[in-house]
Amino acid sequence: MAHWLFVRSLTILCCVIYIYAQQCDQSVDLARFDCHPDDGASQQACEARKCCWRLPTQQINSTEKHRTNLQEIGVPLCYYPSDFPTYSIVSNEPTIFGQRIRIVKSQKTFMPNDIMDLTVDLIYETQQRFRIRIYDSFNKRFEVPLDVPVVEKKVDMTDYEVKVAQKPFAILVSRKSTGVTLFDSSLSPLIFADQFISISTRLSSPLLYGLGEHTQPLLINITNEWKRLTFWTRDIGVRPDTNLYG
Repeated sequence: MAHWLFVRSLTILCCVIYIYAQQCDQSVDLARFDCHPDDGASQQACEARKCCWRLPTQQINSTEKHRTNLQEIGVPLCYYPSDFPTYSIVSNEPTIFGQRIRIVKSQKTFMPNDIMDLTVDLIYETQQRFRIRIYDSFNKRFEVPLDVPVVEKKVDMTDYEVKVAQKPFAILVSRKSTGVTLFDSSLSPLIFADQFISISTRLSSPLLYGLGEHTQPLLINITNEWKRLTFWTRDIGVRPDTNLYG
């Protein structure tokens, strides 16, 4: 009887280890999304956020060790696991402008004051323009007072297709004519908390234009590079490849 109990306990332990490894397994480095972009990242701090801490799957090259561009941040060692607490859909209703979706999160994260219940409006504005609005379901919060078009009716025909994943919640927008993905928020968990909102997308092209004021060409090429590009000005002298003084 004693031997049987020992074997059963060992089996359970092995299962737990396997599940944990599976949650943190990312087949390629590009699938990682930084869980600790702020200063002070360490294995202890990362795991305290319930995130994964692992070396890149490929060896770091020499340019990674000697970065000269302040935008280059390298492959994140701390990244979100596939089962990180996030939102799921509890209702999805058609509206005159498109869809109204209610999403909820059952477990809080490391971010202070998570908003657990959100509303997502999918607004089909024109044949080539689609808008996503995410807001607190119960409490009115500050929104930047920008003038945006008021859509009173969903457009009949569009050049894009919209798909919504239920759990975890994600939005995918693709071009009908080519099937190219224009927006895909399944890359990382949606974070919506007091004074911090984060939503991510996979890029359909490594070539970007604009993104705020930077001392670099208008065309930004991010092919095979890990870069952080900010939108806003900051109180620092002008330096190459950084956001400007303003």
